[in-house]
Amino acid sequence: MRLSMVFIALQFQFYAAMAKSISLCTLAASLLVLLHANAASPGDGHTPSTEEIAKTWCVPNPSLTYTKMQDLETYACNYVDCSSIHNGGPCFNPSNAFSHAAFAMNAYYQEQHQCFGNSGLISITDPSYGNCYFAGRKETVSSSAALSAWCVAKPTATDNLLQLNIDFACSHVNCSVIEPRGECQLPDAIMNHASVAMNLYYQSFGRTDMSCYFQSTGMVVIEDPSSGTCVYEGVFPDSEPVTPVHAKGKSRAFSATSVGVMVMGSIIGCALVAVAIYVMLWLRQPRPPVVKEVHMDPLPQPLYQPPEPSASPAPVEGSY
Repeated sequence: MRLSMVFIALQFQFYAAMAKSISLCTLAASLLVLLHANAASPGDGHTPSTEEIAKTWCVPNPSLTYTKMQDLETYACNYVDCSSIHNGGPCFNPSNAFSHAAFAMNAYYQEQHQCFGNSGLISITDPSYGNCYFAGRKETVSSSAALSAWCVAKPTATDNLLQLNIDFACSHVNCSVIEPRGECQLPDAIMNHASVAMNLYYQSFGRTDMSCYFQSTGMVVIEDPSSGTCVYEGVFPDSEPVTPVHAKGKSRAFSATSVGVMVMGSIIGCALVAVAIYVMLWLRQPRPPVVKEVHMDPLPQPLYQPPEPSASPAPVEGSY
């Protein structure tokens, strides 16, 4: 009877341990699914996942030549006020062709709703800096455009920061495309090289806000910056996501298979823990003492045993 009660108690403790383990497994699986959904998201923090209203800006394609940018600046300033990029204006510095062309092209885009064809890119990252304000306008971003996102350098970034971006990105991805005789080596300008390297890093490491931050010198665009032989890695509408072929390391995004393996591993691990707890509880249970049968040895016989007294003979009649 006592053994039966002990067995029932052990069963109860085992089921309690299993319930706790299953609860922990469920929690771990939920966390893994959430991590997968966050890491494997095809978009980034800026890109709308569905069709919605978003604020947009127009910036020059980083593959433009110096002469082309000057021509675009001159054209745009014939239609919009460009006094902010004149000497003494809030957007004069940094005094470079990309920065000035970006301001003029964006001012034109805000009024005329045109972003200069392949020479301009629609950005969903605000290029404003310091006291220099780039006006933005809200427009409907289609779902196909929302799935497409690239990372390029801000036109206002200095050459020193752009070089740091190149060094950092190329320490994590293969940047042979911007080296001599590479597909993206021309134009041989730091803005072009930095944008290619930054996009390779962005596409290889999750396409998140942080992977295109670069000390606030990166910006996300929803139009393909590819030009000529230089093809920017990216995700294109109505197609499977492009796996970056230039990445040295693996992407941080988890696949559905890997998440399934992790969830199954967590469940199996928790089950093993539950079995181990059961064994430990079983070993710690008090057991009834084992009563051993004691065999008593017979008492030793004395070496000398006196003879038993015999009965005295009956007296004979007539004798004394």
